[in-house]
Amino acid sequence: MTESSASSCTDSRILAALERQNKTLLEQTEIYKKILWESQTTRRSQEVVRFATTGPLLDDVQAYARSKQLGFIETVNTIATERRSFARFGDG
Repeated sequence: MTESSASSCTDSRILAALERQNKTLLEQTEIYKKILWESQTTRRSQEVVRFATTGPLLDDVQAYARSKQLGFIETVNTIATERRSFARFGDG
């Protein structure tokens, strides 16, 4: 076998290996795209379930906090009339 034919044989083997590798990479890319789509869809579904299940509880917490929280003027009046410490007033 001549040097030229050996080099040509090696080149064709390398080219074939690169073509197989490229095909495998393209297949893997398609699989990864499907996995990404699935994980994004699952995440969106989980968010919907989370908001649906925690929404009423968070509404209750917010309503409770609103009922206990004073506005600015009420806060200043309470501190002044009840002689409370301004620094400690928000501690509850």
